[in-house]
Amino acid sequence: RKAGPTLQSKSIVNSSMLVISVLLQKGQKTAGKMWKTSVFLLTLWLLTSLILCVVYSTNLLATLVLPRVSIPFDSLQGLLEQNEVLLHMSVSSIFRQALEDAEPGTLLNKLNKKVGGYETDASKITQDVIEGKYAFITLRNALLGTMNDLFSKTGKCGIQVTTETSVPVTLSYMFAKELRIKTDFDRVLRESGILNKVLNDKLSNVTVCLKPGARVRGERGERALEIADFYGLFMVYAAGIIVSTSVFVGEQILNKLSRPSSHPTQEPRRGQPSSPVVLERQ
Repeated sequence: RKAGPTLQSKSIVNSSMLVISVLLQKGQKTAGKMWKTSVFLLTLWLLTSLILCVVYSTNLLATLVLPRVSIPFDSLQGLLEQNEVLLHMSVSSIFRQALEDAEPGTLLNKLNKKVGGYETDASKITQDVIEGKYAFITLRNALLGTMNDLFSKTGKCGIQVTTETSVPVTLSYMFAKELRIKTDFDRVLRESGILNKVLNDKLSNVTVCLKPGARVRGERGERALEIADFYGLFMVYAAGIIVSTSVFVGEQILNKLSRPSSHPTQEPRRGQPSSPVVLERQ
C-alpha cells in the first residue's frame, strides 16, 4: 500500500464552496457539527453586516439630503405678491416716508397698501415677528443686532432678513471747502472701516442666520461629510476581514492538530518475522 500526502488545498476549496453555497442559498451534502457551526457563524455575520450597513447608509443619506427651506418672500416684490404676511413699521421711519411719497403705480406705492400697522416696542416686535404675525421693516443693523442677541440667548436665529435691500440710504454732508471741520470729516471717513470691523465683531453670531439654508443646517447640526464619517463603514469591512481570516487560520491549525501522527506499516505474512517497512514517497 502506498500513502500519499494530504492536499491542503482541499480545505480552501471547501471553505470557498461553503461561502458560495450560503450566498446562493444552496445546501451541501456534508453534515455534522462543524457544518452547522460554520453555517450559523456565517449567517450571523451576514445578518449583522446587513443591519449595520443599512443603518449606517441611512444616516449618511440623511446628512446628504439638504433641508427644504420655505421662505414667504425675499424681496419687496415677493412681499407684494404674497397675501399671508402684512407689513408693519415704525411711525417715524424713513421707509414710511418713502411709501407715502412714491408715485402712483410704482412698487412702493402698491406696497403702501400692505401696511397693516405701526409698532415701536422692540420686545413686542421681536415676539410678533417670531410668531409670524407680520413682517417688520427697519434699519438692517438694528435687525442684525436683534438677531445676534436672540441667537446668543436661545441658540436659534428665529428671524430671517431679506437678502435684498429695500431702500438704500445714503447720507451726504455739504460744507464750505475752507471750513476747518473738513479735517475732522476726512479723519472720520478714513476711520470708517474701523467702525465696520468693530460692528462685525460684535455681530459674529448672526453670520449663519443671514442665509436661510445655512441657518436651518446650523440649527439641525448639519455639516459637510468628512473622512471620519466613513470610519464606521471601514470598521465593518475590516472586522469582517479579520474575523474571516481568524476563522480560516484556526481551521487550518485544528486540521493539522487533529491529523494522526502514526505512520502506516505493511502487515507481515504468515511464517515470516515481522519487521518494520519504511515507505518511500513517490
